[in-house]
Amino acid sequence: MTTLVHASITPSPREFARPARPRFGGAQLVLLGALLTACGVPPTMADAESGTPQSETGATETEGSTIGTGTSSLDDTTASTETEAETEAETEGPGELGPIALINAFELGADQHDEVTTYWSDVNDVLMTQPGYVSSFLAAAVATKAIPEVRFGRVAIITWEDEAGFWPAVQRGWDLHGQPSWEGVTTYPGLYERIDGPAAEASFDGSNTVFVNAFEVPTERIDEVAGYWHDVNEVLEGQPGYVTSSLYRQYESEAIPEVELGLVSLVVWEDEPGFWAGVQAGWDLHGQPSWDDVAFYPGIYERIR
Repeated sequence: MTTLVHASITPSPREFARPARPRFGGAQLVLLGALLTACGVPPTMADAESGTPQSETGATETEGSTIGTGTSSLDDTTASTETEAETEAETEGPGELGPIALINAFELGADQHDEVTTYWSDVNDVLMTQPGYVSSFLAAAVATKAIPEVRFGRVAIITWEDEAGFWPAVQRGWDLHGQPSWEGVTTYPGLYERIDGPAAEASFDGSNTVFVNAFEVPTERIDEVAGYWHDVNEVLEGQPGYVTSSLYRQYESEAIPEVELGLVSLVVWEDEPGFWAGVQAGWDLHGQPSWDDVAFYPGIYERIR
C-alpha cells in the first residue's frame, strides 16, 4: 500500500510568489521553549480554544500553549549502527513499514484557503472513484499561542495502492477540473516513505489535535533527527491523550526529484493542552534540539476533509 499526500497540482513543486516565513532552527526552538514559563503558559496549563480570527497564513487563531517540537541528537551509536543498513535501503524506495507518501504542504494567505480547499476537494472527489484509491486527508492550520504563525496553511495526504496508479488518477482529476493557477500560493509536494509509526493520517477524525512538523534538514543529518524523533515519540506514546503518530522521510524519484522538506512528522492527540504536556515529558527525558542547520516548520492542525 502506498500512502500519498496529495498535491492537487503538477507532481513537481510549483512556486508562484513565495512570501518570507519564519524558520525555526534548533536554537530558536530552545529559545521558544524557554519562553513557556516567561509567557505564563506552560504546556501543561494550556487552554486551547477555537473559532477565533484567522492569521495571514490561513491558520485559525486560538488560545493555546507555547511552541514547538523537541529534538536532540541521537547519541546511541549502537542503534545507529544497527539501522545503517536499513537507512541505506530506505533511500532507494519504500521502507519495511510499507507506505509511500506524496506529502503536499500549501503556503498561502488567509484569502486563499477557501479557494485551495474547494479545488482540492473537487479533484479529490474524482480520485476517490479511481482504481487504487485507499483514503485521503486534508488538514487546516490552527494558530495558537504556542505557534502563532504557521507556514503551511494546508497539508494534504492521500493513500494509494501504488505510486504508478496514483499519477493517472491525478491526471483524470486535472482533465475534469483543470490545473490551478493561484497567485501567491506555493506548494511543496514530495514523495516520502514512512519510516516510523503506523499510517497515522487514516486513524483519526476532526475532533483530534494534529501536530505536523516539516523539517528542512541536510541529508547527512536526517538519521540523527529521525533517531531523536523516535526517542521522544516513544515517550509521547505513553502519555494520556496520545492517539497515533508517523514519521516520513523523503526519497528521490523521477516524478519529484527535488524535495525541500526532508522529513515530515504527524502526531495526533485528543486535545492540544494534553499534547504539550506530552511534549514536555519528552523534553524532560531527551532534551530540546540544538541543530543550527535544521529548520523546523511546526503547526497545529485540524482535519477538515
